[in-house]
Amino acid sequence: MAKAPSLLEGPDFRGEAAVAWEGPEEKVLREVVRLAELHLSSQLTLVSAAGQRASSLAGIFGTASTALLGVTLVAIGAQRGFGVPLMAAGLAAAVTMFTGCVLCALSASSGKWMPPGTDPNTWGDDVLKGPFEEALQGQALNYQDWIVFNRRALRRTALLLRWGIYVGASTPAVAIAVWVGLTAAAV
Repeated sequence: MAKAPSLLEGPDFRGEAAVAWEGPEEKVLREVVRLAELHLSSQLTLVSAAGQRASSLAGIFGTASTALLGVTLVAIGAQRGFGVPLMAAGLAAAVTMFTGCVLCALSASSGKWMPPGTDPNTWGDDVLKGPFEEALQGQALNYQDWIVFNRRALRRTALLLRWGIYVGASTPAVAIAVWVGLTAAAV
């Protein structure tokens, strides 16, 4: 059984190149437009959920980076034998966690988005006075372009979120590597 493509996958083409409009019936066109609206709505749900996850992680990473920076600054100010390697590790951890925060925040701000539906002001006289089937074909082609546009935005959002998670989760490894490296260099 063939695997169905996800809403992040699919061809990035203009609708005209993908669909051969040879006088389809109105009921077929209505179904195409309905399914395209459903697809756009599903993409909107996905980007909303991804934005919520990304903003939650940005808040967690931002809070953790602030706490790490605060603890490190207190340790630097106290100068109680923590040593340069441990303080550098704390600063590296704070910077790494903050970088994860920024990537997640960028993911949460998905930017421009194409929702389903149309603005009645965009329906000019050529559409309003022309055959209804042509208007539906035009809307189907518009929706295809919007689906491709949204797919690219979803990919960007997913990529930034993924890298934000990778960077934020790598914070302990970065801190340990800095500490070990500076400790070894001091010996």
